[in-house]
Amino acid sequence: MSGDNFSLFDDDHAALGELIDNIGNLSSEECKRAWPRILADIVDLFLAELMRSGMNINDATKYAPKLAATLGHYFGGRSYYIPTGETLKLALRDNMLFHDYQRGNGDIKKLAEKYKLTDSRIYLIIREQVALHRKRFQMDMFGEKK
Repeated sequence: MSGDNFSLFDDDHAALGELIDNIGNLSSEECKRAWPRILADIVDLFLAELMRSGMNINDATKYAPKLAATLGHYFGGRSYYIPTGETLKLALRDNMLFHDYQRGNGDIKKLAEKYKLTDSRIYLIIREQVALHRKRFQMDMFGEKK
């Protein structure tokens, strides 16, 4: 990443995009044979979710390997803990609530009603999410992400 570019994705995202666009020409069966098992499993997972979301099989088959390749590029080679169960549901809910708040739906009463939470819990979630997003994107005084 260059010193002037502090975005989430680095400068080679456009080049990666070109490579990923060509992945769409491979069938998911070719990807399964050529890729490590975990990536093939991720392709299957993305394929199933895209189809469940209403995408037709042809488009889902085109985009699932692209999503898996992007995931592999940015998160591959590292160990991560990905929450499951109730922890995952709450993290996703809190993120959705924060995005609702940011999109101008900042009426605390409406958010509390929509998410079936108290006003004070809504304020707490927004405060936590602001801190998380700031930590993810904001640089410290030495130019490094917090």
